[in-house]
Formats: sequence, C-alpha cells, structure tokens
Amino acid sequence: MSVIGENLFYDSRGADLDDVLRARTAKLPDVVDRIGEADFIAADEGDLIDQIVEAVTIKPLTLHLDKAETDVEEASITLSDSFQRGLAHGETVRVPGVRVKRTIPFDGDADLWRRKTNPYSLKLPIGRVEHNKLLIGIETPADQSGSAKAYLDTTLNEIDECLERQRAQIKKDDATLRDRIKPLIAARKSRLDGVAKLREELQA
Repeated sequence: MSVIGENLFYDSRGADLDDVLRARTAKLPDVVDRIGEADFIAADEGDLIDQIVEAVTIKPLTLHLDKAETDVEEASITLSDSFQRGLAHGETVRVPGVRVKRTIPFDGDADLWRRKTNPYSLKLPIGRVEHNKLLIGIETPADQSGSAKAYLDTTLNEIDECLERQRAQIKKDDATLRDRIKPLIAARKSRLDGVAKLREELQA
C-alpha cells in the first residue's frame, strides 16, 4: 500500500499557524500607514477598521465535498518485504493493483495547508494541493482494494479535525483584531494632526 501526497498542515521549515497570526499583527502598522492621507482623514474609525480587517483577513480552508471527484484506475504496485506473499527481506515483486484518487475543490488561503495548528495532531493527514484542489489517494494491491475506501474516509476525518482546529485558532485571533487596530488608527491620527498643525504654522 502506498499513499499519495505528503504531510498536510506541516512545513519543514517549522513555520506554523501561530507564526502566521503573529506576522499578521506585526504588519498592521504598515497596513494602517499605507492608507492615503486624504482617505484616512475623511473616513471614520469604523470604516477604517473594516478596511484594515479586510486587508489582513486570513480565510480558513473549506472543502467542497459535494463537488469531489473520485477516480479509480489500474496500477502496477511494487511490494517489498511482504511476509504474506513469501518475500524475504529486501525482495520486491510487482503485482496488479488499483490507484484510487479523490479530488476535492476548496476555498480559503492555500498556504494554510502547510501550517500546523495549535493544538495539533501527531498523526498528520496526507494529501497533495494542486491549485485550488486537494488530492488524497492510495495505491494498493488489487486483492486489498477494499482498504481504499476506509483510507479515504479516515483521511477525510483527520483533515476535518485539523480544519476545525484551524478555524477555531483563526477565529480566536480575529476576536481581538479590531481592538489591536484601534490604537494604531489613533496613533496615526495624532501624527497627522501634528503634520496639519505644522503646515499651518509654516504657512502663517
């Protein structure tokens, strides 16, 4: 049996969802300062907050299982060290098999497929992200093809658990996002008031 893909919700460089959320907070001052001066002065606080929140929104992943496509095809499977098939250590044999793949469209930030959640599972689901679709699958000997459905169901359950943790973690951070933006808006308004006062003094 061989599964298709690599670990999901994992980054070999170690970056996780906590890092992504901290980076979002760190860039808030730049997002505030990029708003044009005239637009900033003309807008009220609520509109400014809405604009900034929209600019830094992290959209959790959502699978569209109702649009999933499953494909089954013949495959030649290499087995090794199979006691059940009478293979000695190091021996390999090619046997008839099947390749089962399920492709599922998704919405959300594709980068989140590589971000470990907090908390996280020690057993990570395996799959492959291709554009805006998730591919999960397995190659198995034809006489063990009944294991394919169980693998797909188990993998989807594992992915759903990870997505639930992801949504909860992002939602928790979103809950305080507006409060973190307010003092940044106030600080820039204060700076712009100082700029306006200096202009008046210089033009007097």
